[in-house]
Amino acid sequence: MPPPLENLLIGVDGGASGFRAHGVERGRQGFVCQAGREVKASWSHPADFHPTPLERQLQEAKDSPAGEDLPLGNPEREAARGQVRALVDAIESLCVESGQAFRLGLCMPGLHTADGRGIAVCRHGPRSPMLLEELVKECARRGLNLSAPPPDLQSDGRAAAWGEEVARGGQLAGVASAYYVGAGTGLAEGLKIEGVHLDLSRLRRVLPAAWGLPCPDGRSWEDEVSMGGMERVWKGSGDGPVQGAARAGDGHAQEILCAGARALGQWLLLRMEALQAWEGKVLQRIVVGQRSGQLLADPGAAGWYGDPLQETLESGLRARQDTPMASHALAAGSLRPGFLCASVLREAPALGMAARALEEPAAL
Repeated sequence: MPPPLENLLIGVDGGASGFRAHGVERGRQGFVCQAGREVKASWSHPADFHPTPLERQLQEAKDSPAGEDLPLGNPEREAARGQVRALVDAIESLCVESGQAFRLGLCMPGLHTADGRGIAVCRHGPRSPMLLEELVKECARRGLNLSAPPPDLQSDGRAAAWGEEVARGGQLAGVASAYYVGAGTGLAEGLKIEGVHLDLSRLRRVLPAAWGLPCPDGRSWEDEVSMGGMERVWKGSGDGPVQGAARAGDGHAQEILCAGARALGQWLLLRMEALQAWEGKVLQRIVVGQRSGQLLADPGAAGWYGDPLQETLESGLRARQDTPMASHALAAGSLRPGFLCASVLREAPALGMAARALEEPAAL
């Protein structure tokens, strides 16, 4: 049976290559995805669309923070329109009864416009400065009953952290200060401090974005720790994705993922140091999600992913044992139980955005 007409929530987890849209309901123990109410699709861009070089995008966004003057070419405009059509196709299929009222929340990759309603910079896809306005118009054109404007666009990391807060069995519920990180195509981040979820886009002087911060070898931290970056290292070395090859016993694939896990451990230490320097903020928990969370949770991947990640984090904290960040994370030289947690809640971003459509949880 479908839920009552006024109760349908839809959460959308938009990524670089595609999106997942879920029907969501709020239960007594938290938000959950409705069984059988999911649409998964890949973006289908025009053959002549190619993302504008990142440095140029950043400069153009600086010159037009609201996005109204971004110099978009026809292929990029058509790619953005195609995303809107694909999203509304999914929404329409989830509204199983004609006229069913619904609320909607979306996370999408990239840097968003100053008003939070569009995409001003996107490394792997089209810019879409009027995304939410165009989506609302398309819903209206098709006669869909969107009962309230969608909340502002968010990153998948912030949405996932919200999802871990509100979902049944979420890893951030009841934890005052925590950091969420997910290695997928890029690196997703969410931060909760003293019970409030913060907007990392407003804290870039304290916590620079991983894609803009170089490692000692010259690559960005995002390329070093993300699955997308590891896939680029693996490309040409063998058949199929690097994770599948590693699980099948390929030594080179395992070396790549082991290096990525160690890099992620170093990244966590950098984030903890930056937070400690920022008015003495310390974490009670780190949640690792997305594909990195699945690997961390998998005993079969422990030797070439989970163990190197944990060992790097532990040894780095022991070297800083006299600091508040270490004293909160270590017990007898090892990570405290529950400090480093793996999440396999793949739907966390969609659940978080559905909750935001109801203005939950608390956020700044």
